Amino acid sequence: YDPDVLRKAVLEAVNALPAPQDGRDATALEVLPAIDDQKSFPRGTYATHLGGLWRAYEKTHGMRGWECLVDGVADIDVSMTDERLFSVVIRQSSGQCTEKTFSLPVMLYRGVFRAGETYHPGDTVTWGGSLWHCNSMTGDKPGEAHSSGWTLAAKRGRDAGGGK
Repeated sequence: YDPDVLRKAVLEAVNALPAPQDGRDATALEVLPAIDDQKSFPRGTYATHLGGLWRAYEKTHGMRGWECLVDGVADIDVSMTDERLFSVVIRQSSGQCTEKTFSLPVMLYRGVFRAGETYHPGDTVTWGGSLWHCNSMTGDKPGEAHSSGWTLAAKRGRDAGGGK
């Protein structure tokens, strides 16, 4: 390649570019701190509402005329639905809700082992003077050869001597 030819081609291309012009400033947005649904707002109004950013796409009446541009978190509700079961509901600015549930296998003392009961992970029982922890759902008696799902948590203590 010939460097002079390349230089000339680049110079011609640069000279063919239009002259730069002053740019425009970005739109300065004024964002209202909240939407008062008792008021009417003109088209083009921006506001925060329920943790999100909203824009009026037409003259508003209550919440009619608003659209959610940036969805935020409006509310989080955590509730205990059972001894180990929890529910988390997240409500977003747009009104969309997401619900998730989870369980925690926390230790719960169930008293002395009772035959015929079903025990769940985290349950603890007393049997034969020892404390047993349930690792998997079972109805087996703890400590027996065929039993599964139990771990010895605290062994029975020894009886005191005769006191002589």
